[in-house]
Amino acid sequence: MSSLKEEKANIHELDSAYIQGMSLDFKPAPLFKRILAVAVDLGIITSVMYAAFLILFMLVGLIMGVDFATGGGLKTVFGNELGAVIIIIVVVLLVMASLLATHGYFIYFEHKKSYTLGKKLFGLKVISTDGHALSLAQCIKREIFRYVDMSLLFPGVISIILTEKNLRLGDIFSNTMVVHSEEEEQAENFLYIDKSDFEYLMEKLKPSPLDVDRSMKFLKEAHAYYIIKDDKVNFNKLMWVSLFRTKISNETNMNIEDESLLLFFSEYIHQLSNKQSKQKDR
Repeated sequence: MSSLKEEKANIHELDSAYIQGMSLDFKPAPLFKRILAVAVDLGIITSVMYAAFLILFMLVGLIMGVDFATGGGLKTVFGNELGAVIIIIVVVLLVMASLLATHGYFIYFEHKKSYTLGKKLFGLKVISTDGHALSLAQCIKREIFRYVDMSLLFPGVISIILTEKNLRLGDIFSNTMVVHSEEEEQAENFLYIDKSDFEYLMEKLKPSPLDVDRSMKFLKEAHAYYIIKDDKVNFNKLMWVSLFRTKISNETNMNIEDESLLLFFSEYIHQLSNKQSKQKDR
């Protein structure tokens, strides 16, 4: 798609201003999206720490002579003072590592990217309300206030509900706010090509929709081939390319490659499927 990007760069001009990489078309982040983003982030942190702790536990056990298959050696470890001291030290280190990993995750991503992985998924970003780039000090301050925000009665949630810009206490005291962009959230739903390429090709190709059965059959094959990377899938590219070339506008003189055409229709049908699913949910 490199030639496509070059052509777009020559045609399109940047027509909107940005603050810290986010379009001015944003609004204060709603509470439920912030909760979902935190849930995703904590899920990621927990999964990584669980795997790391499991490996560490096994290493310590091997050093202490524990046979994990039979449980042999556990009595030796737990039955003497040295073993007890070592276990206490390990537990303390694990707690410290957990805190460091959790706070480090939020501070690092918010300072470097203005969003965590969870926030990116829901189109959220942390910005500085003074108009400057988000500083490390601001990120650390809002992270420290997380303890206050999540303490008894959850004052952070109450603050988000009561303030006009949905600010938790950590936001207020660090001069930050979390904003939401519908455009950026939608961009995360593009699987096969990015949103800008998709919109450009939609304008150029003006595709006609396929019938439901063929659409679902193609999408199933495309998902297995492009996303799951299943080499065993029977993905007849030539047949689909021949069909799709009859579904694009004859007005365009654009010479699109077969692979690019397949990726475009994969995204096109994927977006139609998402739209229909949302309509059914309403």
